[in-house]
Amino acid sequence: MANVMGMMVATTTTAGVSSKKDAVTANGEMGNGSISELPDETNRPNPVLGAKYVPLLMATVLACWINLACGASLGFTTPALSDLKNNTSHLTLSEEEGTWMASLSMLGAMIGGLCAGPAISFGRKKALWIAVFPLCAAWVLIVFAQAAWYLCVAQAIMGFSTGVVSDAAQLYVSETSTRRWRGALGCIPVLMFNAGMLVCYIAAYFMSWWTLAAFGACLTLPSVLAPCVLPETPVFLATKGKMKEACAALRWFRGPECDMQEELQQLQYVASLGRKGRPSLKGCVKVWRLLDKTLMKPFFHTLGIRILSRFCGIRPISSYLESIFSSTGSSINKEITTIASGVAQIVGTVIACVLLHRIGRRSLLIWSQIVMGVSLVGLGLCIYFSNFFINQETDMFGWLPFAAVVVYVVSNSVGLAPVSGIILSEIVPQRFRSITSSSTGALSWLSAFIVTKCFYVIEAGLKLHGAIWVFSVMCVLGAVYVYFLLPETRGLTQYEIDNLFVNDAEKNDEDKGQKQEATETV
Repeated sequence: MANVMGMMVATTTTAGVSSKKDAVTANGEMGNGSISELPDETNRPNPVLGAKYVPLLMATVLACWINLACGASLGFTTPALSDLKNNTSHLTLSEEEGTWMASLSMLGAMIGGLCAGPAISFGRKKALWIAVFPLCAAWVLIVFAQAAWYLCVAQAIMGFSTGVVSDAAQLYVSETSTRRWRGALGCIPVLMFNAGMLVCYIAAYFMSWWTLAAFGACLTLPSVLAPCVLPETPVFLATKGKMKEACAALRWFRGPECDMQEELQQLQYVASLGRKGRPSLKGCVKVWRLLDKTLMKPFFHTLGIRILSRFCGIRPISSYLESIFSSTGSSINKEITTIASGVAQIVGTVIACVLLHRIGRRSLLIWSQIVMGVSLVGLGLCIYFSNFFINQETDMFGWLPFAAVVVYVVSNSVGLAPVSGIILSEIVPQRFRSITSSSTGALSWLSAFIVTKCFYVIEAGLKLHGAIWVFSVMCVLGAVYVYFLLPETRGLTQYEIDNLFVNDAEKNDEDKGQKQEATETV
């Protein structure tokens, strides 16, 4: 531990050269190249800020293009359900078939979440590539759909791809970004996902559902080529002991003139941990690894935030938005509301990119969930009182439900949505990310499936306004959970984040030892 800490606190001045040599003595050879063979970064000038981040931004957008395609696949459900229930095409769905179509993507994503860990253990870039081809096939299946089961199978396949991509893209971005910009760039996967939904909403205004599916297939094709031009993440290569490849990948992302001394030391730390437990397919299926004391707290925090993000109601509200809005008595066109919700998601995610760089994750989570809860209370009240004004014309119900939906969507996109994705790559130790990704991802998507499929059941028991208020209560409970239990990670290195939980575990062991010694003394 002392050797690792020595590497971590080494400065980026000329003393960094001697620190690097000490690390060689302590750790020896690593994989395909020794640390002594790493390039000397101490005398490289710092480039202009914009030029420094061009390769990183380009890689982030290219890697997340499949998020755009997956967002379009989920966005397809909202306008398509409206068309398929209104006898406007050769294929018509009943309400029960509509709930299956809306929810099976979540069930497919659960299976994709289980497969995400093994896929990620082979490489973040490879995992992204694996998910592209089923997504293309699903779009083609929708184009030629002749019965409801075509659509249901296609939605399940799309969900599978989304389940794999949601973690793989987030890890790719987080592991290639710098510590300073990790929060802002970590929003890009969510931003691209929301952009895909918005593109689909706008296109649906001009297209039928099957033409929209053909458009979605064309939107997905660039994702097939994107992984061909991108390197693997330096962190993943370091955990495999491939230090030369890791340094070359880091140079690709940072540019030829960037000082990488501090990040090279971080890679050495990651490589030292990689020798203790390198991610592998075999390791992904060892469920008992979740009992490791250094993982338990990060695991349950990740699981808690992910499940709370599903029970806040964003998926059922997005899927059934046009139907919900029709029940509010609002005079605003429901298609316009759907497009506005897509714009709100984009705006909220852009705001998150700025705020995550400046303020903590905890603050964003707490306030976003509080505002979401309040806006859902307002939406529920509009639905409740609309029954009393159903035969009256009033401007109040023209804009209040619309405002409540927009505020709810923006609040989710500002805090809960991006942070629930970032949290895995921040607080979970590198060697446990595959198993954590599989287990928490699967349980998260299972929660989304249950909430989406059972939405009309909840509505039948509590009425529509009661179902909306249930989601409001869950938002408030999520804010309470974050306030009392979740630590802040903004600006911390992976080493410092690991110590937030490792030190707690060691402290508990130390306290137990002290109590035992005191008992023996007595």
